[in-house]
Amino acid sequence: MLTAFSNKKSNYIPDFDSSSSMLFSLGNYLANNSEPVGILPKFPMEVGQALNRIPKSLLMLLFTIGGAKESLSFKKLAGLNDQIISSWITGAYPEKKYPAVMIGSSNGALIHLCAMLGIPWIPQTILLALSRKMDADELIADIEWGKKAVSVMKDKLSYFRLHQMHDPVQDRRMVTNMGYFRVKRLKLGPYLEDFLRKALMPNATIFIADCQYRWPSHKISDQHYFQVGGLGDVDGYEYLNGSSRIAKFLEKQGSSLRNWKVPSKNQEVPEAEWGFADELTGNINSFAKSHGYRLVRAGFNHPEDASPFSADLVEWWYERNGIKDNRLLIECFALLVPWWTARTGSIPFWIAFNTSNSLLAFKNYIKNKSKFKEIYALIMPNAVEGVGLVPLKEWKKLIRKNSFKSALIGTDESIYPYDLGIFIKYFKDLQIKINARHFIPHSLDLREFFEYVKKHEGRYRISFKNIK
Repeated sequence: MLTAFSNKKSNYIPDFDSSSSMLFSLGNYLANNSEPVGILPKFPMEVGQALNRIPKSLLMLLFTIGGAKESLSFKKLAGLNDQIISSWITGAYPEKKYPAVMIGSSNGALIHLCAMLGIPWIPQTILLALSRKMDADELIADIEWGKKAVSVMKDKLSYFRLHQMHDPVQDRRMVTNMGYFRVKRLKLGPYLEDFLRKALMPNATIFIADCQYRWPSHKISDQHYFQVGGLGDVDGYEYLNGSSRIAKFLEKQGSSLRNWKVPSKNQEVPEAEWGFADELTGNINSFAKSHGYRLVRAGFNHPEDASPFSADLVEWWYERNGIKDNRLLIECFALLVPWWTARTGSIPFWIAFNTSNSLLAFKNYIKNKSKFKEIYALIMPNAVEGVGLVPLKEWKKLIRKNSFKSALIGTDESIYPYDLGIFIKYFKDLQIKINARHFIPHSLDLREFFEYVKKHEGRYRISFKNIK
């Protein structure tokens, strides 16, 4: 049986990915485990402070080496199969019966929804990071290398689509030492079906997290797509066509290029990291019908569209349980802490990245709100002064304007976005700066959840519709 709670590092799947962090953060919440995800936050805060005092060149070297250590050789990759992937996913959760499950897109806001409902989430997409050396701007060469990688994976992962992803802006430090494959499941497969049959209550609900975020990608084969760039301030076509700010970025990075040589034929498909591949829907539908489960699509167009709904629902859930602290916590990318968010009575607002699009998403949410008593922000650095990076002073100005008390969590402002010590410091710094403690409310009943959805229908950019 694949349901024993383990929450352990995989020998194949890196810890630093969004899906990994979200999976194990939720697993910890459902197990009532207050511990952080991964080993870094378990170090003393002083280690993070010392790390940030290392010369920048050495700090960046440690960053790239640290990421590369989690990548796979072709030899190791040949041992991967869906049983390993499915066991890694289901092992994140306590072995018990659940009234529902969510399957599909990675999304920090929906992790809080799952936590509130007391249900697991099964990611459609995981990251495989493969060892290789490549200049960050050599996209065409990376495609040729990727074909060899796919030849190793394609038979072992026959019902997965392999989205090779090369982001020469946001992942510039990492792509020199590893190739990224976002691997999308198109069938549940026997191991996840076994988990669902054993873990779900009779008449349970299956939610499909369906993010329709799309990106221009180059089709190499039915199983292999190549994507340039990823979610941030630069859209897919700016990566492909170039722009003045792309040229300035490349010049600042010391590149001889002013735009990238990219594949000429592209088509819009679900974005590699965040988008949902709809081929999985029919398979889930057949499984749900054969077992008497209700199927509900949680549909939205952009990853951050779910954030206002989730934040407001959590606030409503708190108030029903007598928690009225009026405290907001901004979480960014993989920096999310659902157990401590609930324990401190903080309303979570998840943003996907540290760029201006995410700042705008938060501005749109906050403009309709009364002033908060407190606002705290976890803004993730990525060791790149990328296109559209928002200076910390702008985040500070915005949260200060909309609260009576505000602070950044774990951040060393003097070296942002190179303050990699945040990955050690954030967990303990949050507990120090937010000293409120509350009981964690009982899980929200599905009936109450759907009543809330019905009452606020049309208010949010996410909808919940039955699939028949």
